[in-house]
Amino acid sequence: MAKHNIVTTSKMMGTKNDALIEVTCKAKTDLDNGRIATVDFATGEVSYATANEGELFLICTPEHTRYNGETLVEFFNPKDKKVRVMKIMQGDEFGTDAVVGGVSALQVGDKLSVQADGQLGKDSSTGVFVVVEKKMVGYTLVADVRYNG
Repeated sequence: MAKHNIVTTSKMMGTKNDALIEVTCKAKTDLDNGRIATVDFATGEVSYATANEGELFLICTPEHTRYNGETLVEFFNPKDKKVRVMKIMQGDEFGTDAVVGGVSALQVGDKLSVQADGQLGKDSSTGVFVVVEKKMVGYTLVADVRYNG
């Protein structure tokens, strides 16, 4: 069983404004929730972001749409299937365990930036995300981060 990332979105503007949620695009490759993405509206495809540039989205398909009853850490968005993403707005906070080196290596106040495969990683010079809290979601340690764009 591969461990996939999980996400929380209750402190994002998109939870109150459906215009910030995109549900018509498809995953270009297998995608994990909780990772940063870009959307190519011309092709209708969602891909992992590789930098802090352009419009950034958070992959956040509701886990209640899990296939075959997987646990949260087994859920992912399969290639060519619809995937839900939420536009990340300045001031948004969300939780993710998609962190290079793991959440346990982070401290509150650490600056993060988008790195390989849409994961966040420490970056004190150009980090536009900041760790505001670490907490357990089920059995998974998650970092709550704020986007300071």
